[in-house]
Amino acid sequence: MPQSSSVNSQDLLSNLDGPDPVDLETGLPLIVCQSCKDVRLIALTSTRQNSCGKRFFKCPRNKEKDPTSCRSYYFQADYETLLRGIGKIGLPRETTPARTQSLHSLAQTRTPDASLPEQIDDIRKKIIELSGRVSTLSTQGSLTTVLISCILTMVFLVASIVAILAALVYFVVANK
Repeated sequence: MPQSSSVNSQDLLSNLDGPDPVDLETGLPLIVCQSCKDVRLIALTSTRQNSCGKRFFKCPRNKEKDPTSCRSYYFQADYETLLRGIGKIGLPRETTPARTQSLHSLAQTRTPDASLPEQIDDIRKKIIELSGRVSTLSTQGSLTTVLISCILTMVFLVASIVAILAALVYFVVANK
């Protein structure tokens, strides 16, 4: 499963005593694996269909489909809970009424793009046009195939007739 990482693999094994490196996408610290105790977790982005785009954190020794490998694997929310539990990050901020109100007003100021249905219709028309072109090309391809087959058949027939005539001429000349 291809994923994107934000940590140099050399940093995973070195610098375990210093400050925790930070995942650039989430801002969360990359801690030492709680099971292995000698390697840092890595941050990756899932490319699987059911979790595509979600950030997760795992031990580099966690190997997919290998039950003997390290089992440390956390999606972001679970990882944040782990970090809070071991004191690496503080408690989540409470949403204040002022913050809620500003978020609510921001949501209300965003109006859907009025031209979106028109853009969808334009795209639909282009798809229909392209599918018509494709069927025309496949029909032309079929006609070309039939034409080439006819020409090759005619060439074969002419070659056969020439061979028969050559054999007849040989027999006539040989019997004289």
